[in-house]
Amino acid sequence: MHKYLRAIGFSNYTRYKDIQKLLNEVYESPDNIEVSDLLDSTFITMEKNFGPNLGIGIFGEYDDADRFQIEYYYPYFKSSVISSNIPCTISRHADRYAFSVMCEEYRLGISLIFYLQNTNGYLSCVGEQLPLNRKMPIFLSSMSTSGRILLPIRKTAAERKEALVMTKKRINLIESARNGDESAIESLAMYDIDQYNQAAIRIQKEDLYSIIDTCFMPAGMECDQYSVIGNIVEFEEIQNTSSDEIIYRFLLECNDLHFSLIINKKDLLGEPAVGRRFKGDIWLQGNIQFPEN
Repeated sequence: MHKYLRAIGFSNYTRYKDIQKLLNEVYESPDNIEVSDLLDSTFITMEKNFGPNLGIGIFGEYDDADRFQIEYYYPYFKSSVISSNIPCTISRHADRYAFSVMCEEYRLGISLIFYLQNTNGYLSCVGEQLPLNRKMPIFLSSMSTSGRILLPIRKTAAERKEALVMTKKRINLIESARNGDESAIESLAMYDIDQYNQAAIRIQKEDLYSIIDTCFMPAGMECDQYSVIGNIVEFEEIQNTSSDEIIYRFLLECNDLHFSLIINKKDLLGEPAVGRRFKGDIWLQGNIQFPEN
């Protein structure tokens, strides 16, 4: 069973035969089919929605007896919000025809890695030998199987404006440092030392989550999973059309990066509201708008 099936509303599907029924349903009545011809093989992705922009996808090819062989399946949730617009590096997984994407996201200060949703779109680019070292719109989405709601940190309008200015300044310093600017490297080092000293003083009298506003950091052994704290920009309840389970859809903001998240209502502790914060571990996915020519 895929761990994140419960995130899209299939928390009761724990047995192989139940999951097999789901996969057969996707194969028999898909909402979307994409085909790519590459390396003398024809790769096919079939997707079926079980709610707004969420569902299950299967990837595979037909054998010599014209029977469809599923290589793997995955739950998906597709975002309509552009999270970033930067060049990426795409690499294939070792054990299957799936791909991970890495990009340098200066707003987070880390190399961001996510699971690529539109595999066939990428395979088409490879087949046509289109250049991929250009900026491309990235639609980031995520799933969580456990999360909680945190209260917001009280800030004045002036404090929020100052934090935004500091974030943009830090982004510029990181970009300059990566280009070899020694003064930028020194400024970043001094900034980190100052932040550490301030946190060391405040932690003696304050709660950790009153000091950390948002965060986005790797979690666990898998490279596309993260531990996040993000501000809730908007949210809504949606329903799985097959299981009738209720799912929360969030638009979160973290260090000025916006991305979407879904979580089963059963797995969320607390009452969500705009302005509050979400904390939890996520599996990060992404859809890239590849160039057409």
